[in-house]
Amino acid sequence: SESSAGGGARSLSFRLVLFSVPSVSNRPHTLRTCPSLQRGLTLTELIVVIALVGITTTMAAPSFSNLLKNQRITAASNELLTSLMLARSSAITTRGQTVICPSSNSAAAKPACGGSWEDGWIVFTDLDGDGEVTPPQETLWEQHPALGGTIKIGTVGNLATRVRFQPIGTVPGFNGTFAICDDRADDSAQRANMREVVLAFAGRARVEKGNGETACP
Repeated sequence: SESSAGGGARSLSFRLVLFSVPSVSNRPHTLRTCPSLQRGLTLTELIVVIALVGITTTMAAPSFSNLLKNQRITAASNELLTSLMLARSSAITTRGQTVICPSSNSAAAKPACGGSWEDGWIVFTDLDGDGEVTPPQETLWEQHPALGGTIKIGTVGNLATRVRFQPIGTVPGFNGTFAICDDRADDSAQRANMREVVLAFAGRARVEKGNGETACP
């Protein structure tokens, strides 16, 4: 009958309500915790790390020191090369003799030739050929400071006291070689890191790797 059918439907609906699965949103949330994977260093591990750092630093120090010295040698040879080129250019431009010489007081108001090349050097026009700067007739082109450190410059040829460029750019009687080195000059393994500035008769200069034949002071 209709009444019995209706009653059965309500009963079924009631059962569905009673046994319906609760939604996910109504379920209690459970937080899962993982044990921490981080932990501190033990004293033994710390000592090992410190020892490894010390060993690595000790091994790298000599190589780093040699690298710095090599860079200083390269810089010094390039600076001397640049000054020689300046002296030659000035001689040709002014059509007057130009001198580059070592100077132990290159930073002074009136510098003079003297001393060693590593003490510094000056470049000036020497119209009267007396080897001294006589302003205002003669121009002081450059006052290069001392190289510092352990850099030394040896010479082969008549280059110990000065180089004189003629108005056409040549250096008759002053062609030779500058040897740029440092306190490792006696170490054959480091001789390849030395540099030489070779000055030709025509007044042109170039930088070459040291071959050990040019003596260092």
